[in-house]
Amino acid sequence: MKKLFTLTLAFVACISFAFAQSVSEGSVTLLKNQVNGFTINIPKADSKSATTAITEYLTEKGLTKPKTEDKYTSYKAQKCPYIGDGTYDIYFKAVQKGKKKDLSSDVIFVFSLGNLNTISSANDANAANNIKDFMLKLPKVVEKYMLKKSIEDLKKQIESANKDQSKNDKEIKKLQDKIAKANAKRNSLNKQLEDANNLLKNFTID
Repeated sequence: MKKLFTLTLAFVACISFAFAQSVSEGSVTLLKNQVNGFTINIPKADSKSATTAITEYLTEKGLTKPKTEDKYTSYKAQKCPYIGDGTYDIYFKAVQKGKKKDLSSDVIFVFSLGNLNTISSANDANAANNIKDFMLKLPKVVEKYMLKKSIEDLKKQIESANKDQSKNDKEIKKLQDKIAKANAKRNSLNKQLEDANNLLKNFTID
């Protein structure tokens, strides 16, 4: 159990993504079409954690009824005032890269005005910049989620350790009771032996 605590605390200590992030823009594949997308790499994050964290964040931002399409989480006809005045179809997915120390996830976003008419710096520079500013927050979003998850894991480990301690305490109490009974029996037998020896010592026939 001590080893588990050490590993979890070490994980918490190394979560921070405190170095410069950037968002790239370019062609991505969506629903068998090549469309414009935006990508940011989130270090130390597995794809499942990244997806869950971002989904929760988008819910907080007011997006509703996500679906899964072509491995993307999709939101249709959503208002996003932090992007622009339009109504958008939004698609995102996290693609895991590397393992252990090199673990990271590329998070890809596609914003469409409908019918895969996707936003790009060429057709709407202001919205594209807003998308990039929005995505630059995602590493912190994922970092916060992973920190909360590590805290929950620690709480579960502590709860498990407390249960183990309670079980051990009961076992210790049983052993202490057995030891006490064994000592009492030994003392009683020693006393009987001493009495028998004294009786034998003073025993006379005549």
